[in-house]
Amino acid sequence: MPDYAVLDAALTRAGVPFTKEESMAAHTSFKIGGPADRFLRIADAAALSAALRALREAAVPYFVLGNGSNLLVPDEGLRGAVLALEGSFKAVELTGSGRLLCGSGASLASICAFARSNALTGLEFAWGIPGSLGGALYMNAGAYGGEMVQVLTSVTYLDEAGTRHTLPAGACGLSYRHSLFCGHPEWLILEAEMALPQGEGEQIRGRMEELARLTSGDHITDATRRAAGELLDSAEQFKENRR
Repeated sequence: MPDYAVLDAALTRAGVPFTKEESMAAHTSFKIGGPADRFLRIADAAALSAALRALREAAVPYFVLGNGSNLLVPDEGLRGAVLALEGSFKAVELTGSGRLLCGSGASLASICAFARSNALTGLEFAWGIPGSLGGALYMNAGAYGGEMVQVLTSVTYLDEAGTRHTLPAGACGLSYRHSLFCGHPEWLILEAEMALPQGEGEQIRGRMEELARLTSGDHITDATRRAAGELLDSAEQFKENRR
């Protein structure tokens, strides 16, 4: 059984900031959702490791929040803890010629904008995709002929024991809307490196704007992890009840 007193004490000792009964409406693009039992603000990998130890000790389930884009949270909220990846997890930096090192909490939009500002091509397909890098890698996000597998060089993650690993892209099992991480939900992506060729800034901007006009908001995640069919059935039942 979850022990929130144990969790609160452990987080306080570790210096991990958290709030109680945090409204998820403030953290989703749809501005909906009830309170989470605990909302943790994770600034870096050390804080994440400390938070995971505290959660295991207190037997409290958790949900990792990316960008909150198109995330459906029920009015009754979420039981357990929500981990918001902030600070260094949102960093995007140029580490070499055409090499980007990005935190898993960085939005695809911010990464694409950074690439464009450095005249690096190859990520135009991702400009209109909502969400964070971690989520995009988890399901090998793609659109208009492009996929994350085409630009990825390596991924660094924490396993269930809190051990840090780095895998080359070829070992990540990336295929259509799938990755190795889908079979290991307890592994948490920390950061990833991508390699992008040099391009022409205005051409990159033009292609991004063209694809953005074609992209609709059809990427929806249910925080309760129900299947899409179940969500549709629930919506139909709701309509029937209203008649």
